[in-house]
Amino acid sequence: MVSSLSYGKPEKSIFHPGTFNPSIHSLAMPIPTTPEKIAIFIVSLLFIGFQLATPAYSFENISLKKYHTQAIKINNPVDLTRLPLNKTFQVNSPDFVLQFFFSGPDVLGIIFKRNLDKALFVRWCFFRNCEESPFDYVSVIAQPHGPPLANGFFKSKFPPGLDYHFQGLHFYTRN
Repeated sequence: MVSSLSYGKPEKSIFHPGTFNPSIHSLAMPIPTTPEKIAIFIVSLLFIGFQLATPAYSFENISLKKYHTQAIKINNPVDLTRLPLNKTFQVNSPDFVLQFFFSGPDVLGIIFKRNLDKALFVRWCFFRNCEESPFDYVSVIAQPHGPPLANGFFKSKFPPGLDYHFQGLHFYTRN
């Protein structure tokens, strides 16, 4: 007996090996044959793939208040020759609290608290104890009532064109 669903092949039971059952073949995904269908098929597969992989490429906002860094509290002025590498340091003063990272030529940091009535400076010291020297370099981190305000990031670049290195940092305020 030849069935119209079996396309000229004799219909056999699903329970016997080597038999043909059209209901099983209808569950398989059809393979597109025209270029338009192939393009739609590929785009839909890529779309589904990107939807599944999206969490791996997402960015989350983090808060420094929530995830406190393990900063090493140090005295002000700072002896740069004794600082361990790749660490974050914290300087506490009555007028400000800041954390910084010394990346060799530059100082990168964040101001957690400061008196907005006073300017905030960093002095690159020629001597380790930061006693006054004509070779010192002063950089302004924040102006009074100016940016960076509370929780502001700052960057103090090493002065270009110098043939010597500094051995200390001193953070201080001035009216």
